[in-house]
Amino acid sequence: MLDAHGPMPERLAYLWGWFRELRKPLNYVEIEAWSRVTRRRPERWEIDALFRLDHELHEAIHGN
Repeated sequence: MLDAHGPMPERLAYLWGWFRELRKPLNYVEIEAWSRVTRRRPERWEIDALFRLDHELHEAIHGN
């Protein structure tokens, strides 16, 4: 669950902002287009974190 480990650390709050800007469900094409348009260059671990957030949100909503 999204809050299983407590609140998100402040230094990672920007990831939540990025996540909210992206269309769900996430895919690499969407992230690449978003990156190009916003001129953001996420690192590999940040992309992995975005996919993890997407997975956790899906689990919270759909339960599977």
